[in-house]
Amino acid sequence: MEQRKPAWLKVKVQANQGKNEVEHLLQELALPTVCQEARCPNLMECYSRKTATFLLLGQNC
Repeated sequence: MEQRKPAWLKVKVQANQGKNEVEHLLQELALPTVCQEARCPNLMECYSRKTATFLLLGQNC
């Protein structure tokens, strides 16, 4: 069951080249990240700094 995050928890992050590069690379290589699987609200903030945390065992982790 998907629940929406409260408005006070949401932070708008400006899209930038770093975010686009990381997002594209992860999609291209089909690499799952902890951020994606946990639906982390800070995902775009990390991507904009060109960082990501990987699931070492893939989808089985």
